[in-house]
Amino acid sequence: MKILISPNAFKRSLNALQIAQFLKEGILSTAPGCSITLAPIADGGDGTTDILLQNLGGSRYECLTKNALLQDKVANFGILPDQKTAIIGLASASGIAHIPLSERNPERATTYGTGILIKKALDLGCTNILLGLGGSASTDVGTGILSALGIQFLDAEGKNRGTEGGGSFHHITHIDTSKLDPRISQCHIKILCDVQNPLLGFNGSVYTFGHQKGLISKEQKAKMEANVKHIHALTLQHTGKDMNKLAGAGAAGGTSAGLWAFLGAELVPGTDYIIDLIKLKDRISQADIIITAEGRFDQQSLHGKAPYQIAQIAKQFGKKVICIPAQYPDYQDQSFNEVFDLIWPLPTHPMSLESSIQQSQQLLFFAGQQLGKILRLTSPI
Repeated sequence: MKILISPNAFKRSLNALQIAQFLKEGILSTAPGCSITLAPIADGGDGTTDILLQNLGGSRYECLTKNALLQDKVANFGILPDQKTAIIGLASASGIAHIPLSERNPERATTYGTGILIKKALDLGCTNILLGLGGSASTDVGTGILSALGIQFLDAEGKNRGTEGGGSFHHITHIDTSKLDPRISQCHIKILCDVQNPLLGFNGSVYTFGHQKGLISKEQKAKMEANVKHIHALTLQHTGKDMNKLAGAGAAGGTSAGLWAFLGAELVPGTDYIIDLIKLKDRISQADIIITAEGRFDQQSLHGKAPYQIAQIAKQFGKKVICIPAQYPDYQDQSFNEVFDLIWPLPTHPMSLESSIQQSQQLLFFAGQQLGKILRLTSPI
């Protein structure tokens, strides 16, 4: 039996390759006759750089930059073999995972460090940027990145506020693009983005994603929403582009919107784009069973997340799909059963989130063991 293991990463826990390896070890411990291929996947979020370098080749570069609170941080990015295409994950420099829970401050958090990585890629001769947006700490509408590239967001005294995060937007009175790095005009930026949320409103960047970044109270959210509206109005006045009409403008605290408005960045569906790049459809067509995995399984999983996309492709080829979610909060939702042939949640007994993160390796190995036993019952291996 040919098995393809194609998981997404578990946030705060394991990357996609580690997950695939632990599942493989578990399966082979009880079903040693299986032929297993690993094809870890990403959707533009955590692990995207690793996945593309593993599949396409290329080089990894490290760069001293800043984290979301402007503290020194060593981050990395990749360059593909063509030496012209850089793969940059916003989370590498500006991710929320690098900020301790007690220090998270979405009013100050900035994407400036990611802008430094983009400049480094330009220095190395890149003319194509693939930017993954997952795991951001900020709601700065990309002003940090734009500031690193030379755009100034000025207050009435002429001070650049572009690196201070969304909490300072109300101070900004005008935008100066005259010092934008001229190399950007020759650079094609693709943003890998699977969310469709607008910039503003109840489904926008603040009210949908602000809580996970530390915007807890209604007052905090209302203040940040007002600030984002203010930068939206200034951007519309300066560029003529209405960021709120862009599908996916709310991704990564509005970063996609800012880069679209000022740099002409193109938004592409992250999962679909990566699936095509690594030729995952061909691998799915050659397997008998596909096993995928996701950190948290909820309604968002059915709207562009990697396991759902993999399941859709598998169904085109008449393949069976098993999904292993680390968190599965709604066991009553039958829509998941319409997509996947088997769902095996982790853990299988009551356990705190922290405990499950600490024991994720063992839980995955156990899941692999049980799946191997099931495969032996249903097919001679």
